[in-house]
Amino acid sequence: MPFGSKLATYLSRDEFLECAGVLADTELVSGDFEGTLARVERGDFVYMDPPYAVSSRRVFKQYGKKTFQTEDVARLSTELQRIDKLGAHFVVSYADCREARALAKDWNSQKVLVRRHIAGFGLLKPKRSMLREICLICFGE
Repeated sequence: MPFGSKLATYLSRDEFLECAGVLADTELVSGDFEGTLARVERGDFVYMDPPYAVSSRRVFKQYGKKTFQTEDVARLSTELQRIDKLGAHFVVSYADCREARALAKDWNSQKVLVRRHIAGFGLLKPKRSMLREICLICFGE
């Protein structure tokens, strides 16, 4: 788990309960993406935001000893093809890099500018630089 101070504001009790209500019928799953995506069924919506594995620069790797690597991008591509054929829908957000552009070639994709708010630092430093990401989008038939 990443380290950092918790300087951001928290949800109010009412906001928290409203979010809980919206998520009441939602299943959140943690684990290797291949095993997690094996559970996907027709009509499911899957949002994926894997840790960035970028060969051209250092990336944040404090999520665990065996985290998402550049070699896993091909495995992810295979799984995306599979769940698309199954009739599931997905969005994948990833750093704008060679690996993501290769992954995006088969899908509708869009480059977006984002400002990360990790540990509230984006809130404290509003001039924090914007990062470019690629979002792959598949809403099937």
